[in-house]
Amino acid sequence: MLFDFLWEKIKKANLGSAFELYKKAVWYINENITSKQLSAETCAYALGETSVVLTRLFQKYGNITPSEYILRKRINIALSSLKATNGNVNYSANEAGFSSVGTFIRVFKRMLGTTPGK
Repeated sequence: MLFDFLWEKIKKANLGSAFELYKKAVWYINENITSKQLSAETCAYALGETSVVLTRLFQKYGNITPSEYILRKRINIALSSLKATNGNVNYSANEAGFSSVGTFIRVFKRMLGTTPGK
């Protein structure tokens, strides 16, 4: 995998600072955001770190948890998709990487105060 190759190059170049690791995590999430398997745990595993370390990095540099970052990115993708598809909730949930339409609707309502159908 390209990420593994790049990660090994970075480790060899001794660029493993905390902020660099945070940037790699953000990159990894952005590259895999539409994957239904993406989670804070899978990101941490891909980086060779624990979920605790990843959470601390996100809280320190982003004032947010990795899970919340993932949800916000997915909601932004879904909003664009909803606009482009005239409100197709099923399609938008799938495009944004949500595991189910029910989860998408619940998260959407929690974050935006309304349902995606409205």
